Amino acid sequence: MTAVNTTETLDARKIGVMIESKLIEWNITYEYFPEFPIDGIKQVETTQIRSADHRVSQEQAERYAGQMANGAVFPPIVLTNFDVLLDGNTRTQAYKRIKAKTVPAFKATFPNMMLARAFAGAVNQQNGRPLSREEVQTAALDLMRFQYTDEAIARELGYSRTQINNWRREQECAERAQRTLVTDRLERIKKADQWKLSQVALDAPFAATVELVADVKPGARELSALVKELKDAPSEAEQLQIIAQRRGELLPSGPPPHHHVPVADELRNARMVLPRLVKLRGAAGLLVENDPERRGPWVESWRSVRDLANEVLGQHGA
Repeated sequence: MTAVNTTETLDARKIGVMIESKLIEWNITYEYFPEFPIDGIKQVETTQIRSADHRVSQEQAERYAGQMANGAVFPPIVLTNFDVLLDGNTRTQAYKRIKAKTVPAFKATFPNMMLARAFAGAVNQQNGRPLSREEVQTAALDLMRFQYTDEAIARELGYSRTQINNWRREQECAERAQRTLVTDRLERIKKADQWKLSQVALDAPFAATVELVADVKPGARELSALVKELKDAPSEAEQLQIIAQRRGELLPSGPPPHHHVPVADELRNARMVLPRLVKLRGAAGLLVENDPERRGPWVESWRSVRDLANEVLGQHGA
């Protein structure tokens, strides 16, 4: 964070021109307060982009305090419209050390806290103590939720488009794994392989491929070839057939112990079919059989599905 030493009174707002410019660029409504009461500043964990152990550098706060005591001017801190501190933790600590009663502050109205945290991350990356890699990833994911492009995120956070895109794929994988009930399996797969798996577009083949990779751990070339083959397959059924064939080819051979616990074929098939069935939730009206000759068997089949679901839930104690 840049300070300016001068023998004349200098408006902190001029030193904070980068922050104000970014507020304008992001189309955020704000006000400037040259003397905001320091005891009116609130601190809330969920608004912070930095982790708790990386939030305030005590050594830097001490240095800032010494500079402030000798007339240095620092950029304004940034508050939300609820007076919650968003950017300027170390500066605020320094002001408290010299027993200042007020601080210069921008008070900004953000539409939500995710965008506010991302703004703080962008400010820190451009003119402050750099964020950790994990903190930058959090800011990037916040911006992704608002449909910002990889180029825009890379520009704001100072990371390559490739890295931003990898984080995007990783997030997509995590969300799809949760939706298709394979989160526990995805956690066993290294990040580089998750980025490849995100290219499998349909949910059922995606879940089946996650199962396969978690079980047999194919090499990088094998996985790349499999993903390409799945992308080229013209239908979901053919993709599932390819996955089943590759499972037979890649399963480990030789005497036990093997490196994974075998999964029953019934469970594996259910993991592939259930996501497709769950996607029909809310569309019950579209599943009504209007052919009188088929209606009886159709209803009986759905009763069997209901009975099976109750049995499975009972086994889970749910």
